[in-house]
Amino acid sequence: MDRLAWILRWQWRAYWRKLSRARNLAVGHQGITAIVTVLILFKYFRLLRSASVDLALGSTTLVRALLAGILLAWLILPLISRAAISLRRLRHMPFSLKDLLAIRIVSLLMTPYSWIVVAASLAICYPLAHAPRPWATIIGALLFIMMSCTTGLAVAHLLDVAAWRKFLFVVLVLLCVAAALVIGNHPRGLAQITRLLPSNLVADASIGKNPMRAIGSLITLNILGFAALWWSFRQSLANAHPIWSRRRIDSFLLNL
Repeated sequence: MDRLAWILRWQWRAYWRKLSRARNLAVGHQGITAIVTVLILFKYFRLLRSASVDLALGSTTLVRALLAGILLAWLILPLISRAAISLRRLRHMPFSLKDLLAIRIVSLLMTPYSWIVVAASLAICYPLAHAPRPWATIIGALLFIMMSCTTGLAVAHLLDVAAWRKFLFVVLVLLCVAAALVIGNHPRGLAQITRLLPSNLVADASIGKNPMRAIGSLITLNILGFAALWWSFRQSLANAHPIWSRRRIDSFLLNL
């Protein structure tokens, strides 16, 4: 445990030293990003107030949208994180797989962007506190946030494996085509698609619709998420590609 704490402490120092020594162009980008982030957060917190009012009236439309946004943020965060130790370097550390995964998870939470995502995720508890059964709904929301985090990390690990990267791209294309067909053929196709998201379990629990069933389903999804995270991490470690290949992928994702 002391060795893990030592590595994480020096990784923290290395990340912030690199960030403080950024060139002028990088500093300008960070300033623009900070301004845009503040504007988004301001709008987000206004939506939280509106969601609490809608939830008190029995409407969950805005809560569903905010929960879907939280899921999307956790899916994107591992792909843009710059503080995590590369998988190629993790392979050379004399630690168990559990310790390496712990380093990977903690390093994800070192960046300011991760703090923003965590704060925005926990802020969803504010409108949910106005639900008919607030404690059950808040527990479901916390389980949903944990599931989103593990799912995002698992997807990021699979994207490090060439075969899985191609497979996930094909799956994404097929899902987009299927969604386009459903939306085009049904007047409420978008609503039917969003009903399949796990965020609807929390939204339904917020209006008192089977909250215990929602919590049980989210616990099951968390177990599956941790199993997928463990398996995907092993796969990505076994197929860790060279640094230049990872940089090319990161460059493509950031440009996108």
